[in-house]
Amino acid sequence: MNHARYCGCGLHTVHNYCSNYVVHSLYQHKAYCTCGDYILEPHAADYSRSYYFRGHLYAPCIDCGAVIDLGGGGPIIPIPNSINQMITSNGSFILPNGIYVIMEDDLKDYLNDTLIFYPMGCL
Repeated sequence: MNHARYCGCGLHTVHNYCSNYVVHSLYQHKAYCTCGDYILEPHAADYSRSYYFRGHLYAPCIDCGAVIDLGGGGPIIPIPNSINQMITSNGSFILPNGIYVIMEDDLKDYLNDTLIFYPMGCL
């Protein structure tokens, strides 16, 4: 059975939340459908474009372009044995605050919405 919904623009379709992104907070952005409806999504930092400034690591969000503060002290890495740590086979991971850190080898899968995260220790 087809469960297609009408979005606010009146078209017989599901919402397509990729027409516009607006920063919502330090951790999320709004992803808009062309009809004006939106959802909140976590930022996804492009680690290949990260840089240090005054002791903190920054990277742009792949979707909205916001500069994200990934923390200070040194390179960020997933914490072994941390509860609920999610990681990919190429080293991308999700920070405890929900921000995705996307490594260069995972960029294509992230953009195609096919990137899969696994609990650390299951790879």
